[in-house]
Amino acid sequence: LSYFLDRTTYFPILLMYAVPERGKTRIGRAWRHTVRRGIQTVSLREAFLLRAAEDHQAGLFLDIVDLAETARRERTEDILLGRFEEGEKVPRVVDPKAGAFLDTKYYKVFGPTLLGSNKPIQEPLLSRCLVFSPPESTRSFPNDVSEAGGLALKNRLVAMRARNMGVPLPAVQKRYGGR
Repeated sequence: LSYFLDRTTYFPILLMYAVPERGKTRIGRAWRHTVRRGIQTVSLREAFLLRAAEDHQAGLFLDIVDLAETARRERTEDILLGRFEEGEKVPRVVDPKAGAFLDTKYYKVFGPTLLGSNKPIQEPLLSRCLVFSPPESTRSFPNDVSEAGGLALKNRLVAMRARNMGVPLPAVQKRYGGR
């Protein structure tokens, strides 16, 4: 779906919530290497998130131990909440001397988002998420997750986007009430 972002209204936030050592970072890296314009970070710095969203239209994998507390401390909760719905913008005062209304810039923040956290998150962010917990595994995964490993799939996804330019997405029924 990240390859058709310009034709979607909603993009549910994916939330991986589990104790350490369940493969969240590894799964996130694989996602980053295949999602359109993927970026991975362990920071919720406001300036970076706004630039990645507005300028790069990036798919963000945010790998944060305590996501809720970090977002509260960094004052980036509104950015995370806005990633879910197309058209959402968050205001930031960029030039206080410019005067009322001229001092503020509105940043577009909609985009694919994968969150990894070891601690639970609360509403309203939780209501915008599809939550899954990677199960404990006894399997061994000797190969590193790399950009080269996802390149063939990424190339196919780009080709799919090109083949379907101008073709409407299928209409689907809303399955649930609310978000």
